[in-house]
Amino acid sequence: MAGTIDGIKTMQILLAKTTNKVGYCAETDWEAAKASAPGIVGDRSYPNAYAVWQGAQKKHAGDRNPPAGVPVFLGPSPTRTDANKNAGDQAWSLGGGLIRATDYPRNGVMGTCTIAQREAQTQRPYLGWTEDLCGVPISFPSSSQPAAASPATQEADMSFSIVPYAGTNGGIYVVSHITGNATHIQSPYHVTLLQRLKANNGSDAMLAAEIQICRSYLSAINPAPSIQAGNVTVDSSKITSGVIAGVKALFGKAAA
Repeated sequence: MAGTIDGIKTMQILLAKTTNKVGYCAETDWEAAKASAPGIVGDRSYPNAYAVWQGAQKKHAGDRNPPAGVPVFLGPSPTRTDANKNAGDQAWSLGGGLIRATDYPRNGVMGTCTIAQREAQTQRPYLGWTEDLCGVPISFPSSSQPAAASPATQEADMSFSIVPYAGTNGGIYVVSHITGNATHIQSPYHVTLLQRLKANNGSDAMLAAEIQICRSYLSAINPAPSIQAGNVTVDSSKITSGVIAGVKALFGKAAA
């Protein structure tokens, strides 16, 4: 065994990948991991994902909050009766409870989902995550080493700021300039994505899955308002801005 897998680079490779060979979750992740850094040589004698989990040296069994950039594993199915019921499943963590998985939402397609969604789809129980893969250590950012936040002085004209919190719980938060709401950023990788979004002038192409992660934070700090139209309350997230303006003009009032 040789080399060190770059967990974030592996994740980015898998995010860019849209299709996979059906049933080859462990192989798909390994090929991405091998491409993440030069000189990676691992033990590829494991017959399936469950065997890879069993062979790992640094397991975090039962931890449902894996950091971005590490493999996650599901075990043998207690309900399935097919030949692969004991093979287990492997995916790659994006942080914040999201994973990049093969054959999701259907065979041959790479997709992003939660751990719970993958459990339901595969009928397999979640086992945990590991700091090594096939005998090779993985480099990944720990939650205690968050990425540096962008200086607030450079963000005065933006709709949100990324702010380190000095309170008891610490961590980094995204704060809305519109509502004042704030939410904790779950992963250093997510901090990086939000920074990229803020600084983006059209030259930094972001993947759909990366934009969706950013959107989840922005939706949390800027919830869609409701419009009071007489005795009817309308969720403005369901209608266009033009219709919203017309309803406001018609009834002359709105409620946040």
